Amino acid sequence: MKKLSIVGVLTVTGLALLVLAGAGPRRQGGAGSAVPTEARSLMRARVTSVDATTGRIALAGDDTTLDAVFAPRVAAGIRPGDIVFVTLNVIGSRRAAVTGTVASVDAERNTATFALPHGRVTVQSASVKEGDLQRGDTVLIKLDLVDIGQPLGQSR
Repeated sequence: MKKLSIVGVLTVTGLALLVLAGAGPRRQGGAGSAVPTEARSLMRARVTSVDATTGRIALAGDDTTLDAVFAPRVAAGIRPGDIVFVTLNVIGSRRAAVTGTVASVDAERNTATFALPHGRVTVQSASVKEGDLQRGDTVLIKLDLVDIGQPLGQSR
């Protein structure tokens, strides 16, 4: 059995007991969608260990073991031996992706600032309010170019 430690780049984004909506691959318009860089799958797994304090959950399924840190509130409801469904979102890091770290979190404003290789960016996210992002976390930011019409002040 292979052991795979998921630390930040390949993100197991959710434990779902029957949350199957949207489990198919996402294909959206925009300039970045010509070459798909994401894959999404649903895997059945057995919980082998849980640390409710840190949120670390180990899962066994499909000839592999996944070991990942979830929000502690997610881990609190899971017990070893539970059968769960896990959505696996594979994020291609060679195209349209930037790695960084969480520089600061402002839960009051729902914003997080990320330190990137060539600067910083601040984004608003529900994950901030839920406590999923913490200072020092490593992140992979997926970029997509979206056509929302002609930019103001420019002509084509």
